[in-house]
Amino acid sequence: MAAETDMVFRFVNSTAADADTRTFRVYQVVGSAAHEELELYKFSHSMTGSSGGTTAYQRKNMNSLTFETVGQISWSSNTIASVVYFGLEEVSVKDLRKVKNATSQ
Repeated sequence: MAAETDMVFRFVNSTAADADTRTFRVYQVVGSAAHEELELYKFSHSMTGSSGGTTAYQRKNMNSLTFETVGQISWSSNTIASVVYFGLEEVSVKDLRKVKNATSQ
C-alpha cells in the first residue's frame, strides 16, 4: 500500500485494435478510497508500419483543463529515439536514462 505522501500513476494503453504500444495515457491516482484519477499526459504514436515514427506527447494544463503539446519522440528503431522538449531541446533517450546507484535496491 502506498504511503500518504507517495504519488501513484496509472499507465493505460489504447484500446484501439490497431494502436501502437507507444500510444497511451498517464493518470495520477488522487484518492485511495474512491479511486479518483486525474489524466495528466497523452502519448500518441502514428502508425507507420515500421519500428520508427514519431510519438507526440501532451500535458494537461491544470488552469484551462486543456491538453497542450509539449514535445515529441522521434524513433529510429523500437529502442533508439530522441526526445524534443517544447520544440527547443533535443536529447537522446539513451542520455535520459539515469545511471543506477550501486547501493540502490
